[in-house]
Amino acid sequence: MQNARTENGDHTDVGMIGFQWTGAGLCATDVAYAIWTCPQFGVLDKEKELVLYYHDQLIEALLETFPGDDVRSWLPLDQFLEEYQTCFLDLSRCIIADQWKTMTLSTIRERKGKMVYNAYNKDQDIAKLLLTRVMQCLDKM
Repeated sequence: MQNARTENGDHTDVGMIGFQWTGAGLCATDVAYAIWTCPQFGVLDKEKELVLYYHDQLIEALLETFPGDDVRSWLPLDQFLEEYQTCFLDLSRCIIADQWKTMTLSTIRERKGKMVYNAYNKDQDIAKLLLTRVMQCLDKM
């Protein structure tokens, strides 16, 4: 966490996310991580809208990069939504099996409001929502 000066001279806290792995994979992985690590509960209310927006923007960028190609067939929306669900479940697997193996509810409550932790590690409502979404995804499978 760093304290940065804005253009008007005010100070604001800035956090950085370090990606630990890069390589070939599903493009929806970054979308799932970005949405579910966000510290604002309201973002999760817009999950579907954000996923659809990302897909639209990705297709537009591909159309600009590959004019004349049938880029919509490369990643149809239904395939992208399925991949997003897979990526969300994979992220949840990492959270539950690794990050939460020693986590307690009191630890989550103690972390409330601290920028250093992902939202699901510092907000019990987001942690509960994550588990609810895992169950919803499993029910769809």
